[in-house]
Amino acid sequence: MTPPDPSTAQRQETLLSVGEVAARLGVPASTLRTWERRYELGPTARSAGGHRRYDATDLERLERMNLLISSGLGPAAAARAALSGDPVEVDGDAADFGDAIVAATRAYDAEGLRTLFTRKLEDLGTLHAWSDHIAPSMRRIGDEWYQGNIGVDGEHLVSDALHTALRARFAARRLRHQDHRPVLLACAEDEHHVLPLLALQCALAEEGVGCHMLGQRTPFSAISAMTLRLRPAAVFLWASIVHFDAGALSSVVDAAGDQSELILGGPGWNVDSLPVVSDLADAVTAVKDAIALHPVDA
Repeated sequence: MTPPDPSTAQRQETLLSVGEVAARLGVPASTLRTWERRYELGPTARSAGGHRRYDATDLERLERMNLLISSGLGPAAAARAALSGDPVEVDGDAADFGDAIVAATRAYDAEGLRTLFTRKLEDLGTLHAWSDHIAPSMRRIGDEWYQGNIGVDGEHLVSDALHTALRARFAARRLRHQDHRPVLLACAEDEHHVLPLLALQCALAEEGVGCHMLGQRTPFSAISAMTLRLRPAAVFLWASIVHFDAGALSSVVDAAGDQSELILGGPGWNVDSLPVVSDLADAVTAVKDAIALHPVDA
């Protein structure tokens, strides 16, 4: 009987399934399948039973692909570099992150977009990731749309990817117990841009603050009713399009009274009598100040 070739046996030991590679890289198996389908970064070997497996060379390419994406390079460019082995200089600043987001949007790479957003949130936390990287990149997407370089479909694709990443981050940090009065978050009537509100929800969760999220296009009557029912420490309302004045807010102002702080966020308010915050950091601070001003036993 001919003994097995030691080199063959050694190669078999290093062959990995898609699940094993996903676990090593810390990415979903679906991401690996996307990379295989779009960029030809799939398994090239087979097990003794004929199943497709990743060998050491395949794994090395995927590790490089993963590293380049996490450094801010777009998925398509990262795949080309991983396959060619050519050196790539990657600067992880906001401009390069924006380039990666634009490139992934143009390539309709939903999985790549979700990965970019998720890793930036994990690396920096929501407050810094949003302020320094994500918000500027979304403004670039808006500019690209205005210039005709990206269609409405691309704009919706990147918004959905960011929505998914923010929801997942919040779900992983959802508070089981709150030692403060409630905080109410809502978009104003006819306001459908909910992403800044989701970012605030995540940033507050990271600060140990739980919230009730009413979401987009919330009628002021519903916000008023919820305010009367919950007696929250803070009611935060987001609006991006200027068409709201003090008169439209009268029912919410009356419901808040002296029991709750009403905080407005975004450029969509034409109100001088109420505080309006312009960025995420100020919004987090305003909500935390409201919690301190209205303790549980007040």
